[in-house]
Amino acid sequence: MKIDLNNLMLKNKLSERLYFDISEKLPIIDFHNHLDVKDIAKDRRFENIYEMWIKSDPYKHRAMRICGMKEEYITGGASGEEKFILWCSIFHRLLGNPLYHWSLLELKRVFDIDLVPNRDNAQLLWNEMNEKLENDSALTCKGLIERFNVEYAAPCASPEDNINIFKNCERIVPSFRADKLLIPERDTVKKLSEISGIEIHDFDDYKEAVIKRIDDFN
Repeated sequence: MKIDLNNLMLKNKLSERLYFDISEKLPIIDFHNHLDVKDIAKDRRFENIYEMWIKSDPYKHRAMRICGMKEEYITGGASGEEKFILWCSIFHRLLGNPLYHWSLLELKRVFDIDLVPNRDNAQLLWNEMNEKLENDSALTCKGLIERFNVEYAAPCASPEDNINIFKNCERIVPSFRADKLLIPERDTVKKLSEISGIEIHDFDDYKEAVIKRIDDFN
């Protein structure tokens, strides 16, 4: 089934004007995301659509689990093609979930495909999207950042992460994600000590190392 994706979710003339005349032309400024900085730094070209679209997306994984799919076809040993086909087969059940609209817009804006994924067209989509990944030189990590006019993006990084890799990514900077600091495990404290250059023996040392890393991020 084909669907008109040009006006998806734009239900009246005012919404169309606000989007097409104003919003569509604005750059993306994103203060928190989960982009893979290593992939951006080396301008990764994905081997297939599963690697690009599903493998590292926890939202899709969660949706597939809710729909009762076996873990083998989510993060397990099934092939990328099998996992992609199973994703397409549960797509119709995502109505009401933002994944439904996000995925349709990605199909249209990245691959110029107007189809709604389902079990019957999954193989066709697998073949067509992989062909475009192989032949379109702009379908790389940096190419997609350019295509969507990303002015500023801040992937989350933990305090013990090496943030020097961000220097190779124009317009990409780290956002400070402090989850691990609240209930620190031994490995986190060890890495934090190593990267901050501060020996951590007590809580005062720990606070000093955290402040040092905040300064590094700033």
